[in-house]
Amino acid sequence: MEQTLWCDGFLPQDYHFGLCGDCVTGQVWICFDQEQYLWDFRLDLVKGTRDLSTVDWTQLLPSEDVTQWMALDYENCRIEMDPISAIPDSLRPPG
Repeated sequence: MEQTLWCDGFLPQDYHFGLCGDCVTGQVWICFDQEQYLWDFRLDLVKGTRDLSTVDWTQLLPSEDVTQWMALDYENCRIEMDPISAIPDSLRPPG
């Protein structure tokens, strides 16, 4: 039986700017088939972001032909996203 995985919405809670990195953290609804679960997330922002007014939100959704920008931690129910680290699928190492 094939299972589907999808996201039903982000609930940003904290915005972090400074030495520890610029990011948004919060919770996200993750769905496996018909079941929904609340996971934690971290979305890294462009380095040097000073406040929300300087965030270019359009840059935070990579195109469909890139990879290595999102990691799912099933054990700890956590997603980490770093859109800036995305690389084209054609450059992804084999395996």
